[in-house]
Amino acid sequence: DGKVHIIVEDEGPGFDPESEVSTDHVGMKLMKERAARVGGSINLDTAPGMGTRLEAILPGGVVQ
Repeated sequence: DGKVHIIVEDEGPGFDPESEVSTDHVGMKLMKERAARVGGSINLDTAPGMGTRLEAILPGGVVQ
């Protein structure tokens, strides 16, 4: 589809992504903003006791 799909997942303890949002924890917010800036997206699927799955979909190819 002309895009790069990156998936990172684990079977760890997971976490509540809403509780991770604060002025000290801006990593996910920045990753989503940067992906959107180039026409991509970041999807996070996690919950306590569930593990974590992060999928990044970014434009692929080489600009000439």
